[in-house]
Amino acid sequence: MTLPDLTLTLVPAADGKQRISDPDGEHGQPPPSVGPNIYIDPVNGNDSNDWLTPETAAKNCNTVFASDVIVAGMTVNFMAGVYNHLGVKRDGVYFLVRLKDGTTGTAEAPITLQAYPGHEGRVIFEGTDPATGNPHRQHGILIQGHYIIVRNLVFRKMKQSGVFHYSTRAQANTPLYGVTNPPVGMGNPNPTNKGIVIDSCVFYDFNDSNWDGGYWGASGGNSTAVRLDSPQDCEVRNCFASRMWSEAQNRWAGTVMVFFTGGYSKVTNCTVWDLEGLHFSKQHSCDPSGTAALENGIEISYCYAENIRSGVPWCVVTNNYCPPAVGWNHHNIIINYWNSGRCIGYSVVADSTSYPGINRTAFSGRQYCYHNLAIPNGAAGDNNGMAVLGVGVELEGNIVLNSYDWIVNNQTNYGHEGIYASDYNVVSKGNAYLRNGGVEELRFNNLAEWQAATAASHTHLKVDNPDANSIEVGTNFKPFFTDFDQRDFAYSGTAPWLGMMPDGSNPGPYQNGDEVIGCRIPWFDLSDAWQDIPDWLNPGKGTNT
Repeated sequence: MTLPDLTLTLVPAADGKQRISDPDGEHGQPPPSVGPNIYIDPVNGNDSNDWLTPETAAKNCNTVFASDVIVAGMTVNFMAGVYNHLGVKRDGVYFLVRLKDGTTGTAEAPITLQAYPGHEGRVIFEGTDPATGNPHRQHGILIQGHYIIVRNLVFRKMKQSGVFHYSTRAQANTPLYGVTNPPVGMGNPNPTNKGIVIDSCVFYDFNDSNWDGGYWGASGGNSTAVRLDSPQDCEVRNCFASRMWSEAQNRWAGTVMVFFTGGYSKVTNCTVWDLEGLHFSKQHSCDPSGTAALENGIEISYCYAENIRSGVPWCVVTNNYCPPAVGWNHHNIIINYWNSGRCIGYSVVADSTSYPGINRTAFSGRQYCYHNLAIPNGAAGDNNGMAVLGVGVELEGNIVLNSYDWIVNNQTNYGHEGIYASDYNVVSKGNAYLRNGGVEELRFNNLAEWQAATAASHTHLKVDNPDANSIEVGTNFKPFFTDFDQRDFAYSGTAPWLGMMPDGSNPGPYQNGDEVIGCRIPWFDLSDAWQDIPDWLNPGKGTNT
């Protein structure tokens, strides 16, 4: 499947700021219709209508999605209103929308669930108890088929998931990759989730709590905007996510995407504030036979993340039982994350003591971190610019400022691949700490020591070429940006890194200067979810009623 492109171009506006241009009129509009449209109007609809026009819309989601009318190529248009009816129960929890088992699109004819064009920003899915109005009782949309597009919807006050793709799971003791003596009960999900696209949606104010003694479903731990079981060629793009809490864990525990196994997936042009992280994947790239291709992977690009609470903001790949996947993290901005956070973390692999018989040679996949800007809070401790856990990583063209350590490899496993390459990076200070399960610990106190070490051969550094082109810029770095305090991280003319890449481009996310970082939602004021969001990230300012 070739995913539809999200074509966004920045152009000058009358106020001098840059705005999104959409010359083809495609962004925020339905795809070419290859099947019928149906309509749901929670205010004026009637289930006795034919559902085929806005004037003859249905009223109740439960009625529509329990029917057999939704087929490949169909577009379901949700009209303006708050959708907070009592949903359909599945596995002990309630979903406002549940597609029937077997409801699926195709690569040529996807099913689209969208806000009716012109009603964007006024189609609100709300996880409240319809009887009492109490929040965080229900989930959003449950999908179980392939090639489904969800676009231009707002999800708020959910219990746990905004969009949840549920796939069949294998039975216990499915053969695990490289494991001759698998632990009981560790089966792999089947990779049956293809072509899911979540486009231009807003997710905020989730709380995964065990309300009313479990009547609304027991707490599962983490809230997430999108959960995909076994994704293949799936994408979350141009979305906003904020403020997700876990009552069970008593912490902020939300992410943009969670998935369990699968092939290639991506998160691009998303904005995140006050969450645990952008992405979490578990048992990545598994399949029931244990023969998943190594080119499978995750891509996180052109995202803006601020105020990350805990964990790892970018892409945790826990390859406990599977061949390694490749991770690409590029052209992202992440700032002001908390003391317990790492900017990038990979591959928390199981050790041979806990899981006897594991094939250690399986963990050889590389992770690529290019052109990111990371500005943590600078506190001592577990607060790093680029943290690498367990696999080989390549770091090039990153800007890492105000971190306690700019590169750290502190996974407590044996035999991982370490840091393969590091060059053309910009750091405010160049100390780096490397550790391999207590076998070897090395600390480099400045950039010169680090660069000298990359020319040597030892456990951690397996570089193809020495780091000869990274630079250290000191701690007075605010003048190097257009307006640092207002979070305008475009580079000023005094930035010492301008044009330092081999091709004459810039390091960091603004490689050429015209990149679009974060989402652009023109039809919803995101300050409802993030009060102090910068205007450049909020083109919909003032649109909410």
